[in-house]
Amino acid sequence: MGIQHALVMGEMCVDIVVHRPASVPVLGYPLWAGDVEIRLGGSATYSGLALQGLGIDTSFSLPLGDDALARQLTAQLALRGLHTEGICFVRGQPSMKAVTICTEDDHQVLASSPPPLYLDEMVDVSVVGIDLLYFGGYTLYPELWTPATAGCFARARRNGVLVVLDTQILPLPADRYVTRALRADIFSEIDVLLLNRKEASAFTGVEDIEAAALNLAQAGPRLVVAKLGSQGSMTCDQGHIRYQRGFRVSASDLIGAGDYFGAGLSYGLLQGWDLDRAASFANAAAATGISQRDRSGFPSTLADVENLLSQTNDSER
Repeated sequence: MGIQHALVMGEMCVDIVVHRPASVPVLGYPLWAGDVEIRLGGSATYSGLALQGLGIDTSFSLPLGDDALARQLTAQLALRGLHTEGICFVRGQPSMKAVTICTEDDHQVLASSPPPLYLDEMVDVSVVGIDLLYFGGYTLYPELWTPATAGCFARARRNGVLVVLDTQILPLPADRYVTRALRADIFSEIDVLLLNRKEASAFTGVEDIEAAALNLAQAGPRLVVAKLGSQGSMTCDQGHIRYQRGFRVSASDLIGAGDYFGAGLSYGLLQGWDLDRAASFANAAAATGISQRDRSGFPSTLADVENLLSQTNDSER
């Protein structure tokens, strides 16, 4: 199998991450944070980096605010081999910025500026020559809940492209946006719907994750996958529910875990693996991604993920 190609759409922003607040003592009193880091983030960034690290040639089609910081951070993506020509710097709009508190076992977004608007040309994109269309953070963009997005996904599927959509919940009552976001014409063109437990509950009004997944599957996606954090994942394929356990690792940064999972699952499905193997690989990709202490490179590589799987299999023999 030759080199595979992915087109990533969705959320790209500047992440301002406060690591372990009040963890560094001064004169015996915990005063400073362990670190305050500024990096390019958002679902599209993290999933794109993970896909590239797994060996999939990755490009983008998405909006980013036009400011010096965003351009500087985007240039770093190009240095890592990702294709950034499809990132559109929207004039007159600053880059989306998110402030996140990150501790050893959790992370919380404190504030976020709005994302720049998706322009029509970013959706009316060529799907020729790609194997994967991956959309991260779909629910953040009401301007995309239109027939144009359905048409983009439909063109991709007609060309044999795997279409994966990862959602997020808006900080609004779900009844304000769910029926508009979960359009039947869009969801019927999705191969894989990725979401977490909170999102599944918000979209369906159902607390039970299995019932919520079955409910969402009726909207059209061939496969619904729930990311369950350290507990692993759950897949709903044609009404069949299966669980795949997670991996225990020492996490250094939980931000992007779900995006690493999505990239890992996409990789496995592109290789033609069965669902259990692909989901297990995805869990391992998420685990290796959050355990990396040096964020100057990719969150994990194919060798990292395979090594974790091999170590786990050896320990179980």
